[in-house]
Amino acid sequence: MLPPSTAILLAGLVATTAGALFATNTEFDWTAIEPTEDLRYCDCFNGLRCARLKVPLDWNNPKDNSTIAIAIATLPASVPVDHPDYGGTIILNPGGPGDSGVNLVRLSGRHLQKVIDNNKKYDYLGFDPRGLGNTTPQLDCFGGDTLARNAYQQVLRGLGTVDSSEDALRRFLAISKGLGALCENTLGKSSIIEHVTTAAVCRDMVEMVDRVDELRKKEVALLKHRRGEQGITTQENQVPRLQYLGFSYGTYLGNTFASMFPGRVGRMVLDGVIYAEDYMQGLWHHNLVDTEAVVDYFYDTCYEAGDICPLRIPEDVNGTSIRRRVDQFIADMDVLPAYNAEGTSITALTGRDIRDSISQALYRPILSFPPLAQLITDALEGNFTLLTNTVTPDDIQTDCATGSQIFSGEAAYGIVCSDAAGSQTKHDLTYYSDEVKRFMSQSITFGAKWATIPFQCSGYLLAPMYQFRGPWVTPPADSSLKSGVPAAPLLFLSNRMDPVTPSVNANAMSAGHPGSAVVIQDSVGHCAIPAGWSGCTNQILRDYFEFGVVPRNGTFCAASCKPWQENDEGCNLLSFENNGGW
Repeated sequence: MLPPSTAILLAGLVATTAGALFATNTEFDWTAIEPTEDLRYCDCFNGLRCARLKVPLDWNNPKDNSTIAIAIATLPASVPVDHPDYGGTIILNPGGPGDSGVNLVRLSGRHLQKVIDNNKKYDYLGFDPRGLGNTTPQLDCFGGDTLARNAYQQVLRGLGTVDSSEDALRRFLAISKGLGALCENTLGKSSIIEHVTTAAVCRDMVEMVDRVDELRKKEVALLKHRRGEQGITTQENQVPRLQYLGFSYGTYLGNTFASMFPGRVGRMVLDGVIYAEDYMQGLWHHNLVDTEAVVDYFYDTCYEAGDICPLRIPEDVNGTSIRRRVDQFIADMDVLPAYNAEGTSITALTGRDIRDSISQALYRPILSFPPLAQLITDALEGNFTLLTNTVTPDDIQTDCATGSQIFSGEAAYGIVCSDAAGSQTKHDLTYYSDEVKRFMSQSITFGAKWATIPFQCSGYLLAPMYQFRGPWVTPPADSSLKSGVPAAPLLFLSNRMDPVTPSVNANAMSAGHPGSAVVIQDSVGHCAIPAGWSGCTNQILRDYFEFGVVPRNGTFCAASCKPWQENDEGCNLLSFENNGGW
């Protein structure tokens, strides 16, 4: 889960460590690929295969000829599709909502291959869901006007946090209503914004599964024909099933798919679990249970690291004393903001900016705790360069080979608000004030920012065309591929402490899926697999995808990677490939 950017109203459920949600590549032009109703791959991204799959804009209206072109990138398996060790395709989703599956497979596909491949070898497929990234049309409420979007960001940044004053809250709600009107006016009804719900993406995934299976059968038949062998077997005539790995919001997507299409589930791993009913109701009350514990973990491990952590001073006696100093500094900066003047630029800095830096670092402690400690240490000493670099407004667009690529902000807005359509549009100021207090009572570090995720939907008045509102349940699994039921129980993963998807969510969601299991990894951060190398978790994943077996519910796995230490090869590999990729 990614908190709303300090510069735009967006929700997200996976944070990057490098800041850029969309990487660029000057060697590939998506517009050169013709969208087709079958999968037609071409080479891309140094060993990947890319395609654009044409699907209906509105799955419920066969008379509407409008279509979407879904961008797909696949890392091929290390064996041919007719090899006995070939295990099929695993579809990936990085979360967000609004994050790019194409980028996930580009930046982290080979790492996942090392984690999951064992006796069976898999293709890894990432796609950009409808409305965002390289999928067209994009959900762009500003009509391609970069200056207008950046001006909007500046206005948001100047509002102050929603907990700072009633005036700031009023203004935030007003501009949220303005965003709803802007999107409706710019895009119009019966446009992409009415067709970006999670349910619509689930239906897209059914199509992807079918087209992947269709292509596999064609390739197998061709290879067998060349060898003079017979065609497909009876087993291969079974209905195609999804193999899936979803992170954060991707767990809501997977949970929804399983509940809508239980007979299409082959394997499903959900890592960093969203509480589905809470998300669908637009409340976001079940996310910050462990947030302040992760903040304390930062200070406690800093103290334990000794001289490795620059934030620790001789007078400190524990992590609490470090936090007490920093909290006082944050409070002082809220009262008397600082400034940083470099070159021809001036930046005003408040305690909010330090809290934002802390909250972002909670997602990836191994990568982010050391630089966070240095940033705070510098600020305490009056050097605000590092802090300034974190609060300089992001450019909402990045240059790509095909021109400008829209950032995921409006797509995230459209997905979140259409999934929970109508949940935030009829409340008064008292309701929102009470909600701010609720979020702040959960987390003083994250609460004000987190509140803006549901609040941004106060102006979303459109009625989505395709919704799923639960229940999130499946019938018991049957490995014999019985029609209408999953082929294997669902597997839920969680860290021991997660700043935005606590482990209690995994247990709650698992209860709706008979035979499913929750695995808790002894690590801290957002989502277990990105949090650090765990031989125990990796083996569970390998056995699950190969055999469809889950471990005992509540299994606890140790992890090799911790912050403030020299990590082993697996952690270094994860850090390298995870740089902006999750």
